[in-house]
Amino acid sequence: MLRPGDLVLLSGELGAGKTTLTRGLGEGLGVRGAVTSPTFVIARVHPPLGDGPALVHV
Repeated sequence: MLRPGDLVLLSGELGAGKTTLTRGLGEGLGVRGAVTSPTFVIARVHPPLGDGPALVHV
């Protein structure tokens, strides 16, 4: 079970499913907006819809 402040690091080859898993985590956390790959930026912050934690996709 993930709790606020927990850190999840994903590492893998291109196309391994890291962003797909992150989308699922974002859906479970109830973050706002589409979760996309941060390929061309350092990080994307997806704020929560309610009182939950934000998702930071690096």
